[in-house]
Amino acid sequence: MSGEVRVAIEAIRVEGRHRSELGDIAALAEDIKTNGLIHAIALTLDNRLIAGERRLRALQLLGETTVPVRYLENINEVADIFRAERSENTQRKDMLPSELASLGAALAELEKPKAAARKSQAAGQPRGAKGASVSPHPGMLSELVDGKASELIGDALGISQASYERLSAVHAVSTDDSQSPEERERAQKALDEMDRTNTVKPVYERWRAGEAIEPPEPATKQKRARNRKALPDAFRETSYQMTKAVERLERLVLDDRFPRNAEQVARTSRGDLLRAADLLAAVISRVPTLNTEVTE
Repeated sequence: MSGEVRVAIEAIRVEGRHRSELGDIAALAEDIKTNGLIHAIALTLDNRLIAGERRLRALQLLGETTVPVRYLENINEVADIFRAERSENTQRKDMLPSELASLGAALAELEKPKAAARKSQAAGQPRGAKGASVSPHPGMLSELVDGKASELIGDALGISQASYERLSAVHAVSTDDSQSPEERERAQKALDEMDRTNTVKPVYERWRAGEAIEPPEPATKQKRARNRKALPDAFRETSYQMTKAVERLERLVLDDRFPRNAEQVARTSRGDLLRAADLLAAVISRVPTLNTEVTE
């Protein structure tokens, strides 16, 4: 593993987005501003992000254009980094099972050459040699994950080898275009259920047995109706919150710091602003114009 170097944020490739819920980035940014960055961003040799998306977004929020990074070449290095983060980073947000599965698939690519070598070496060994602890599902990426690789990846992610192998099997089917749409959807529902319950084995076993994985039924319609706010009230409240948010954005644009951070803001936020403008225009188009008579 190389030492820390600084890399331009715009050169970092954030692909796959292992994190679907980044948590409170503002709090993390404030922590970094006060205490400094405890752990560097982890990248592959071709600048793909391995770990540190929350830190990357927090540094962007602080207006940074370059970040300290470490280039990692194998899973052992990743495991060392992740263990240090789990023990020292007070602003760390635990990953959901589906996020661990996505990150694990990326880590498997790091170990792919070594796994292939191990399989070639073991081709002449007698049957009964140690392998994966979970019987692989037909959709599992067996060409990427062997017993040793899954053990290393599980350690890097902070979960057991068996848990990682279960996650890997379900994730592989959910992202495998050769699987039927029904099987992919069922696997994705299993990952969603793992996220909801924060459990892996019980959901995996239901999925493995071919059971349908469906979210729990919501409360009765009558109860939902009682708890729902009247639509005009909900619309008015949301419109008010949106107006306050836009006013906040206007104040930020007028801030004397904005000109020197304008390009950074454009890179990180212009797309979101344009999408918000499109959505708002679509909403406004559905709200009728009131033709009120003006009297004196």
